[in-house]
Amino acid sequence: MGDPVLLDEQGGEVLSQVVEPLSKVEGVVRLLFRVSVPAGEWRILRLTERARGGAAQRGAREPAPGASLEGQKPVLENEHMRVLSDEKALFANGWMLRFDVHDDLSDTWSHSCINRFQGPCAGSFAAQEDWQTAEAGPLRDAVRRPAVFGASRLWCRLMLARDEPLLWVRLSVVWAQARQMLRLHVVPPGAIRQRTDLVSGGPLERPLDGLEYPLNGGMVVGAEADRLAIVAPEVFSVSADTHAVDLTLLRSPYVAHHDPTPAARRPDHPVTDQGYHEFDLAFWPNCPPGTEGVARLARGMIMPPIAWDLTG
Repeated sequence: MGDPVLLDEQGGEVLSQVVEPLSKVEGVVRLLFRVSVPAGEWRILRLTERARGGAAQRGAREPAPGASLEGQKPVLENEHMRVLSDEKALFANGWMLRFDVHDDLSDTWSHSCINRFQGPCAGSFAAQEDWQTAEAGPLRDAVRRPAVFGASRLWCRLMLARDEPLLWVRLSVVWAQARQMLRLHVVPPGAIRQRTDLVSGGPLERPLDGLEYPLNGGMVVGAEADRLAIVAPEVFSVSADTHAVDLTLLRSPYVAHHDPTPAARRPDHPVTDQGYHEFDLAFWPNCPPGTEGVARLARGMIMPPIAWDLTG
């Protein structure tokens, strides 16, 4: 079989890139491509194949599975973004991202802490290996690496398109902590001056008071030296002060524990959020003012275009 090729309605080739399939099945091919689809309309693309020896798309290059990136060489880089890392953190254009675990002794509905999670940080997920190249092609580069904390595991995949200013992050977490919580800790290159959260009904400017608030899609954080859009439609709780933003990803209180009933009364009771979870997020340093771009990206992530196959 030759290389897969996508053709548009006029027979022109659509730039595409072979990426890893979602299943571990031999012979399955998955394509990444970019097309514009007007609202309420559709596009029809034809999948064919290029004969072996045919001209490949210019700019394509073979992926190198298992290749590692060491030292201070950028993990990913394009004209808009430069991503570095150490054992526990990522640094995207000066913004630090770290996956912290906090003790959380609150009850199921967090009645015992009202509006602020005060448990101390118990540590952070730490990488077990160097970054591996997952994708390399004309449209997007991607790397991944595993990290652990306690009995929990996390795979972090970073994706950067060749001409986009956004860092896409996919987290695959196997969570096994009890009475602890996972938070994405974001530290700016300067003090935070302003935040605007997306909530039901539209954007809302909130104080930098460290209290926990509901979130619905993402937020824009304004710091002294930069502005960061965080697109997070699968994250529903956040706190921020002048020093950092904390996105609450997972909590593991006892199931149906109601304060003030002592937690020690049923130590064998199950806890929440155990097992496998996935999160897709995007980070946009130096984003434009306003929240329109964040809202549009969040809607696109939770309501992607519907695609189906027609064979004939």
